[in-house]
Amino acid sequence: MPSDHRQSLNWLLQQFQPLPGKPDILYGLRTLLVVSGPIAVGFITGHPAASTIAVMGAMFVGMVDTGGAYRQKATVMLAATIGVTVALLIANLVSSNLWLAIPTTFLVMFIAGLAGLFGTIAGTVSLVTSTMFIVSLAKFASFPDLSTVFLQCALCLAGGVWAMVLSLLLWVLRPYTPAIEAASSCYATLSKFLQMASEIPLTLEERQKWAEQFLQGQDSVIQDLTSARSVWGAVWTGRETADLRGNQLLVLIEDVNQITNSVVALVELLAIASSRPLFHQQLHREIQQVLEASATGLQILSDALAKGKNVVRLGDIDRAIEALEYQWQVIHSQVLNQASLAHADDYADLVSIGKIVASLKALAEQIHTDAEIATDLQRGERRSIAQLNIYPPIEPQRSSIIDTLRNNLTFNSVIFRHALRLALIVTTAQLVALLLQVPTGYWVTLTAVVAQ
Repeated sequence: MPSDHRQSLNWLLQQFQPLPGKPDILYGLRTLLVVSGPIAVGFITGHPAASTIAVMGAMFVGMVDTGGAYRQKATVMLAATIGVTVALLIANLVSSNLWLAIPTTFLVMFIAGLAGLFGTIAGTVSLVTSTMFIVSLAKFASFPDLSTVFLQCALCLAGGVWAMVLSLLLWVLRPYTPAIEAASSCYATLSKFLQMASEIPLTLEERQKWAEQFLQGQDSVIQDLTSARSVWGAVWTGRETADLRGNQLLVLIEDVNQITNSVVALVELLAIASSRPLFHQQLHREIQQVLEASATGLQILSDALAKGKNVVRLGDIDRAIEALEYQWQVIHSQVLNQASLAHADDYADLVSIGKIVASLKALAEQIHTDAEIATDLQRGERRSIAQLNIYPPIEPQRSSIIDTLRNNLTFNSVIFRHALRLALIVTTAQLVALLLQVPTGYWVTLTAVVAQ
């Protein structure tokens, strides 16, 4: 098989490989409450069928809860609540006339397709809104009575508000939780990245495959770092300066970038030194132990942030550094005491290994510093960072909504062509399902929406 085809096949198979991690039990329980709450109310009040609309509203609004700061989640979920309610209302108003329903479907789908201009979050909101419109047009929009229409909208709105309440319940009690969790996630991913660095193969043949995984691990760290910066900025948006906890969290988040760069530089030094006998025979084991202990220390730091621990113990790193320094001194003395010219290359190796040892010591010191900051964060103390105000990052100026739409209402825009294609395909599917009276024909339309 050609190498290009083999790489394409490997990439395809990677998309179906389960990622490591633990199931989010709390999120599952919250989703269960989101759905079961309206159902329970429906049975208690004796109107279980009417609760279906509230369940759908709650479920769709819960789907857009993708994490982030509470303010971010509140904005997105409020937009989704209003969106699905308006979609239900429009579906009711146009359902009685086929030739009114078809152009309305085209317009709704076209607007939903254009929502991608404003980011993935807006795209997610548009997806649940358009899905609610399609389902409502087929299942719920069959009551000409306006009082029934308004009741349906009220139920949908109540379901969305219920989902928001469950998601934002801890906003007042624990306003900093999303930012702390984002920082914890960064250090957990960084721990895996450093563990991967400790497993660098010694042979060139094995290193190529390892290098691809190493780059993927670096990308994961960068993604988590970008997300953590976004969450931090959202938590402290509108404030002239961050408070003590905000300063400490920002330092922890930015240190992730510094440690990542240090690890990349360290791996380059290891790759150069790995082919030398001096590295192979006398120092490889100690270096690997320091890397593994550092990876474990980063995971401990992540757990301490996530669980609110105010003590971070990193004794294994200290012992691994002591063993490395001792072995380094032994090698250093041996090389300097050798007078034979046959060992002249050992001096160059000694310099290279010295850089690795210095980098590992600096890495250990950085992890210790971050552990102290994490301890201060939990205790509410100021000890590890300078008493300077750290200002939120300046957001780049963005074009207005009108300008963005005006600039993309052209066939040169990929988003415009996507929105037009989505509207045409979904509208055609809707028309065919209605004209042919296909049982549960809305599944044809939903399939067209999801496939696009």
